[in-house]
Amino acid sequence: MLCASLIVGLASPSSAAAATAPDRVYFSATGHYLSYGFLDYWRLHGDLAQFGYPITDELKDPVTGYTEQYFERAVFEWHPDAPPGWQIQLRRLGAETVSWRMTETPFLPNDQQDAGCDYFSQTGHEICGHFLNYWESNGGLAIYGYPLSDPFIEGGYTVQYFERARFEWHPDNVGTPYAVLLGLLGRDAAARDGVNTSPQPPSPGVPEYAPELFNGGVLSYSVPVAFHSQQDPDWCDPADVQMWLEATGVELPGATDSDVQSAIWSYEISNNDGFTLDQWHASPYAVAAALNAFGATEQVGDAAFDDIDSAGQVIARSLAIDGQPVIALVDDGTHYVIITGVELGPGGVDAPPKSVTLYDPWTISTDRDGFPAMGQGTTWDWVTFSRRFNRDSTVDPGIWSGKWTLIAAGLPLGQ
Repeated sequence: MLCASLIVGLASPSSAAAATAPDRVYFSATGHYLSYGFLDYWRLHGDLAQFGYPITDELKDPVTGYTEQYFERAVFEWHPDAPPGWQIQLRRLGAETVSWRMTETPFLPNDQQDAGCDYFSQTGHEICGHFLNYWESNGGLAIYGYPLSDPFIEGGYTVQYFERARFEWHPDNVGTPYAVLLGLLGRDAAARDGVNTSPQPPSPGVPEYAPELFNGGVLSYSVPVAFHSQQDPDWCDPADVQMWLEATGVELPGATDSDVQSAIWSYEISNNDGFTLDQWHASPYAVAAALNAFGATEQVGDAAFDDIDSAGQVIARSLAIDGQPVIALVDDGTHYVIITGVELGPGGVDAPPKSVTLYDPWTISTDRDGFPAMGQGTTWDWVTFSRRFNRDSTVDPGIWSGKWTLIAAGLPLGQ
């Protein structure tokens, strides 16, 4: 295996575009505010289409003690003790709404598994057709949870209940983004809970919400990174590690590019989890270990993924939410590159990014073993990038063989 090129995504909400965005906005349609973490989550996970307008300000739940906020289609909860990325959670409004209906025929578990559908043994129901497309494209399990029913007719529409939502099929809207709509379960919950939804007056200095306040409505995140080319044909991963460490303010182990990359390379080949240099110039384990060693942290690890969408979701989350680098194995497991920015698509951080911006440390020639150099500060849409971000060669050893591979903060070190 040649020098494995990892895509480091240095993503942060403190990008140049996002730095001037407000951290509190007002919605005159309902007379309520949305702020800070709840505002970020609302925007990143689908905004009005997914959750609707806020119908309360932030509240303290008298039973759980959680800070929460009601929206037309959801209730957000703040769980301060949860791991990063899971501190904001959605109440299981779908389950609450139908808890007394579970003996009705549409809710009874079954083993029906039709072609083209996804079956979930956890609840005994499948998702098919338009509902499956919507579920997969807009957050899937993390946003909606498992299906609790089969599709059935309710209120004149075909509906299907999930743990956190009700999908409604509106055939009159076919050809528009509104053929599948989400039920107003947040409004139902507010009425059921006796929550006061009375509007509040606007406050001076708090802007009325508009997508244009947030980078023209485009959710993009980036981190300024100084480019460093690799100083040896084998040293793409040390160059990426150098850029990652420098961007996060870590003191580098040397005065010149060559000194820094040589020190990182020496550490990698000495901490390669039992792999010889002939087997793998530097395994993802070794790259993650070097980042931890020189960055004085234990938060960076590596992971192998069975599908590219799961890996893409990690890239999106790492950049947009955690503001941390991501490293990915590209070109059949022969090279590493660094991603410095992402633009999110309709699925937000629950889907692969719409595009990535990356630096390729290879500048020695126009191509490398038949793979064209990717360039410096290049922005590629996800489809184009996925042609290079592909499976590691099955010839390579380790848990990464034949998998899509990332190195990122929050992942465990793979043995």
